[in-house]
Amino acid sequence: MKGAAWSVPVLAAAVAVPARAASVPATPVTADLQMVSIAWMPQGGPGDVPPPGPDGRPTFTAGSGLFVDVTIRNNGPDPVTGLRCLVSFTYQGHDTSSGTPLSPHTPTTGWSYVTNYDQSGLRRVFMFDNPSITLAPGQSTVIRVLYSTTTIPGHLDQGTRPYAAVGATGANVTDPNLGNNDGFTSNSYNVQT
Repeated sequence: MKGAAWSVPVLAAAVAVPARAASVPATPVTADLQMVSIAWMPQGGPGDVPPPGPDGRPTFTAGSGLFVDVTIRNNGPDPVTGLRCLVSFTYQGHDTSSGTPLSPHTPTTGWSYVTNYDQSGLRRVFMFDNPSITLAPGQSTVIRVLYSTTTIPGHLDQGTRPYAAVGATGANVTDPNLGNNDGFTSNSYNVQT
């Protein structure tokens, strides 16, 4: 991605907004939610990764099916119920024209697609919630989000990296370490249609 005109704090702040208001005051919870990892892979598995090009990155063609796995861990001290994950992709290289990621969005049980929005005209952000999941301190979970590269001819997106931010859905949850809640994939890829 060139010239990051969008703001990571804006995206991360959206994670902290409660999914719904509590009708009864809830007991305060302190939970350090950490995005342990984010990794992309072709939907067909590692064998479908194109060989690296001259820049050392694989280049995917039009309509290539991919997924991103986001691992979330609760570092405690309290258990937390209800998680939110935001995942963003560049417009230029990905199919965001329908306003939703490639169906079925999240094949991970319990997660559901909530909404999506524009991030400074450069990225599309997709929001997913799992209101019933409970993570005790030390426990982790993974959300898998399916998506695809654009089918529009003539697009070139070099060095693209999906981004994710995680948080709790409840207004009663305080995360004492917001510095470990988001990040990009460690590796990148190109899209050329």
